[in-house]
Amino acid sequence: MATLKLEGDDVVVELTALEKVGAFMGGVRVPRARVTGARMTEDPYRELRGVRVGTGLPYVIVPGRMIFSGGQDFVAISRT
Repeated sequence: MATLKLEGDDVVVELTALEKVGAFMGGVRVPRARVTGARMTEDPYRELRGVRVGTGLPYVIVPGRMIFSGGQDFVAISRT
């Protein structure tokens, strides 16, 4: 499962080895000042927008980025 940490002025999302492979990326490090929001939801698939970059198995695990007009979101969805 992805881990969210604060390191200095950065927000860091660390991924497991399997998530790194599936997301086509090693994780995310963003300056705290650039974060516009984060939230947990009961139905994360309703929150997705745009086109996914990465692999995954719908309704099981979806790591990666969602690219949409005007930006992109990082997502790390997994069934627990």
